[in-house]
Amino acid sequence: MTINSDGRMNGFAGGGDVHGYFNDGQLHIGSVSFDVTRTPQGFETRQHGDYRNTVRYHQVR
Repeated sequence: MTINSDGRMNGFAGGGDVHGYFNDGQLHIGSVSFDVTRTPQGFETRQHGDYRNTVRYHQVR
């Protein structure tokens, strides 16, 4: 996943490209929104309405 300085997001999930935007601490992909929280290792996303859908991200170099 890459989030550009203007908030546009591009990534790869489920075998295909994913596009959305990040604004005010939330990631929006299509009609689905996620709360984004920083963690010591990177960040995590939690889907609105289904907080069991949580994904943790960390940077790989």
